[in-house]
Amino acid sequence: MRYTDRMPSITPLRNLRISVPGGHMPPYPTLDTAEAEKRGADQTVTQPVIQDPNGGYHEPVTLIYSGPLNNLQKALHSQGWRRPHLLPISPMTVDGQPDVLTLQKNAFLGGLSRDHLRVYDLGTNPQTGASQYGIAATRDNHPYANHNGFHHTTDPVLSGERDLIMHDVLIADPAVASKWTAEQGQLTHELSSSYQSDGQVYRFSLP
Repeated sequence: MRYTDRMPSITPLRNLRISVPGGHMPPYPTLDTAEAEKRGADQTVTQPVIQDPNGGYHEPVTLIYSGPLNNLQKALHSQGWRRPHLLPISPMTVDGQPDVLTLQKNAFLGGLSRDHLRVYDLGTNPQTGASQYGIAATRDNHPYANHNGFHHTTDPVLSGERDLIMHDVLIADPAVASKWTAEQGQLTHELSSSYQSDGQVYRFSLP
């Protein structure tokens, strides 16, 4: 018997996947939506789906904000949302238009796991004439490394990240609590099988 015949099989390096310790994300907050659902009952809203440079569709917009973009950024900044520094948020578009703002929170190793969002200009609110923005957000988690470098998985449940953002907005400006609505979204494109959605879109404004 040759020596090599007695050697145990070794997984090729390209198939190795090593979990990165740390980076455990906090649980999503519990959000009371009862009154918002009453205010948004029987209302529907167009729900754009963001697209990567290769044409693939990803997560949809799950929040729509009306008002100055700077006010939204200030509210989220007060709750720990920051612009990414080490690891950028990959470019995605809505109807061919790039995002106007990207933010992250709970970033581990510069963003290997994190909560993150993209904001898109959706024109003006037809009822108020105010600027209107769509927010698409996901949680990157379970960081790992392989022969190509560091990676992460994405939480497929979109409602948790949407609720986290709304929770932070409500803390930043409690007056929003009596005004925001939970409405039924109408997707502009079929949702990727990588994501799970309850179909709701939250709509809010800031003074």
